[in-house]
Amino acid sequence: MTTDELIALIKQSGLFDEKYYLRTYRDVRIGDLTPLEHYCRYGIKEERKPNAEFDPIWYKESYKDAEENDIYPFVHFITYGKHENEVESNTLEVDMGNSDYEESQEGIHSIVDIENETIFKENWENMTEDSFLNEDCTDINIDAEIRAVVASAFDTDFYYIQRPEVREKGLDPIENYLYEGWKLGIDPSPFFSVKRYLEKNQDVRESGDEPFYHWLSRGREEGRSASLSLFPAKELTVSEKAVEHLFDIGFYLKTYPDVLQAKQNPLVHYMRVGWREGRNPNKDFNTIHYMLNNLDVITSQYNPLYHFVKFGKGYMPTFNELDTIKKFLGNKIYHAMQDITFPKALSEAKKLFIIVVPEHNEMSGGIFSFFSIANIVRRLKSQHGYEVALMTRPNDNDITYCRQKNFSNSEDIFRFEQIERCRNLQELYLHLPEYTAPDFVENLEESTLKFLKSLKILDINILNQNYELMPESIELSSVRELAHTLTQSVAHHSYYGQSFADRYDLPTLLLPAYTDLSAYNPSIYENKDNLIIYSLDDAPHKEAVLTKLVREFPEYELIEIRGIIFDKYMDLATRCKFSISFGEGFDGYVAQPIYQGGIGLTVYNEEYFPSKDFLQYENFFETEEDMVENIVTTIKSLDSDKERYARLNEKLVKEWDKLYSYDDYVKQIKKLINKEFELFPGAFSQSLLAKNYKTGLSSTIVK
Repeated sequence: MTTDELIALIKQSGLFDEKYYLRTYRDVRIGDLTPLEHYCRYGIKEERKPNAEFDPIWYKESYKDAEENDIYPFVHFITYGKHENEVESNTLEVDMGNSDYEESQEGIHSIVDIENETIFKENWENMTEDSFLNEDCTDINIDAEIRAVVASAFDTDFYYIQRPEVREKGLDPIENYLYEGWKLGIDPSPFFSVKRYLEKNQDVRESGDEPFYHWLSRGREEGRSASLSLFPAKELTVSEKAVEHLFDIGFYLKTYPDVLQAKQNPLVHYMRVGWREGRNPNKDFNTIHYMLNNLDVITSQYNPLYHFVKFGKGYMPTFNELDTIKKFLGNKIYHAMQDITFPKALSEAKKLFIIVVPEHNEMSGGIFSFFSIANIVRRLKSQHGYEVALMTRPNDNDITYCRQKNFSNSEDIFRFEQIERCRNLQELYLHLPEYTAPDFVENLEESTLKFLKSLKILDINILNQNYELMPESIELSSVRELAHTLTQSVAHHSYYGQSFADRYDLPTLLLPAYTDLSAYNPSIYENKDNLIIYSLDDAPHKEAVLTKLVREFPEYELIEIRGIIFDKYMDLATRCKFSISFGEGFDGYVAQPIYQGGIGLTVYNEEYFPSKDFLQYENFFETEEDMVENIVTTIKSLDSDKERYARLNEKLVKEWDKLYSYDDYVKQIKKLINKEFELFPGAFSQSLLAKNYKTGLSSTIVK
């Protein structure tokens, strides 16, 4: 088919939307071709959308005969598909209450094609052609307050999933949403459905107000419901369809936010993966409890919810009973798994290197560092002979977990009381996070404490990752009494020195927290997004800074780093042009984006910066007031001069390399293994005499 024939066919169909095409693909506006000519010459081959409703990629995947016969999807639809009513919706929704998900499933329903809806057409038809041709959309006067409120809860990634062309063409997603997206029924967040909100609220529909702003500014305070909008899999299996009426999407996403962050279909996730991880499909069905009461489910590897639907067997606990199950049974499952998988090498070991980790499966720079240390110590085993393990700290509720899921690793996690199984153990080198030290001994079971006291060598090192969490010397009395030697390794240059060794009366070693970023490729300025990420820390100047950034950089997306896995964070750290820490200062929120080719900004803090020399760089501010006053100017000056941006990044990476050399890091870990501490408190010799150390420092030597 020639281009002229293609133009004639599409024009005759009446299905090509010139306004939509011009508004969506800005590059078309600067050429000489009409929108239809551009589409027929180039756009159709590039799989651009001819109107808001037709997605050529989805159509091609759904109707293979179009691809097999080498027919453009839109041509196939015009010629065959539209007569068979083949365009279907891909949207599934479920009601969600103002603060909690509604318990019923009445909200689950199919959404008809937007072509058959009239709610949005009234607004759409009133827009003039000039509105689409104005690249900056200034004629519609998007209110700054409306933009700021919408931006505060806008999910850019989710919007891009619905409208990939917005990202491909470099359009501002928030502007796109406010200008036309909501009128087309495109949702700004997984937690808000434009269609359902307008369906339920006639006053909003008749007023013409943008619904997401209305809900954020007024609706939720008035108790109006939002709606959950998600994209399910195109095809469900027989078992998935069979349990759909029992599956609570809202409950699942609220309980397991990682599924929402990954934009996965929750029903499919549970049926194919989640049940094996002990996740629950609704508030009344406990997966693990059902399996324990129906052993044939375990032996046959049946999905437990499908088993319940198909056979109607087993016992479903009541809501009140679930509280008990979650509190006790859940931890006992972890206990059972840890007991089954406890390695023979640990139980038979004579020398153990144990790092105690928090009992909750959470993410932080310190936790990442613990796993990094364990990994390197294990790799050096041939030189020192220690078996290495990570164990959750003893706690009153017996909380533990088996695998750290927030970043890639292969560590099995055990609970500390299992150390009693190590009957051949003679030497234990125990490493405690600083905040666990004061009550570590108090939380030990009597039998565990007795076991530790029986060891020939028990050396304890405190992992001082955060100076503000480090207990004073007097608070270390119980752990000092238990240990044969008590030491500290310090993660920051800023609180490494003789005064700190004296303050805590501890031999001290500098062991900077090192994050191996070799698996993440940095990106240059040209390849970065208009993205600013910032830390979740609360700070007095945070609101003022963010308010100015929203106002002065409407083209930028701002994302707070909260509740995401490390790989997702590193993706953002690589894509962003700028990052901001409202916390310690020269921390991971600043340093890691710098290493990925970006610029991190923060307020200088003498407790966390290596030296005042860092104040020479324009991205570090002397005070909070200085940041509020000058951050916009700083970002604008760097953003307007990519060579200046690159030079500053190069200087900052060199500073990083001075502080965080991998070879130096391994060297310091070897010192830790050998107990070769660098600073000693003034009273150290007297402490040795008074304590009459049973063993002295270990003779292990790692070269």
